[in-house]
Amino acid sequence: MTQHMLKCHPEDFEALKNGTKNFECHYNDRNFNIFDVLLLNKKKQHQSLFSTKVNIVKEK
Repeated sequence: MTQHMLKCHPEDFEALKNGTKNFECHYNDRNFNIFDVLLLNKKKQHQSLFSTKVNIVKEK
């Protein structure tokens, strides 16, 4: 199992966090595999820094 750290826009991050969005699409440029963990980092608006993280597990 590999952990992948990815950037996420604030509105997408909040929708994933509260369950109104249940997916996130990314190009497979990191060799994603089943059961890999995606560490989504919420980007602060108008900055390149990240403020919050959420873990997403890719299943089947």
